[in-house]
Amino acid sequence: MLIETLDLLTLEMASRLTGLSPACVKEAFVATGMVEYRPDPSRPDGRFYIDRISLERAVGRPFTSDEYRAADRALAPRRIQQKEHRRMTPMPYGANRVVDIHLQ
Repeated sequence: MLIETLDLLTLEMASRLTGLSPACVKEAFVATGMVEYRPDPSRPDGRFYIDRISLERAVGRPFTSDEYRAADRALAPRRIQQKEHRRMTPMPYGANRVVDIHLQ
């Protein structure tokens, strides 16, 4: 289940909370410097996150826990699809090629 108060939000979560597309969130909030967009030092993935407090300040209101839950539910099918896609490992190069060997 989703934690009630998140300190850092992904770009997708921020876009669901604001009702804008991820590109619009980047253009309206990140590019103008209204929100902090930085990597999380506690995670080694190098992914950038948006600071929740600065996003709430930019939007002009705090987000409710119901809004967080609705945004998380909207992103759940996408996360499931990504997990299934990662499980499908591609075959090594050349593994599915037919090799024609001519014996002499």
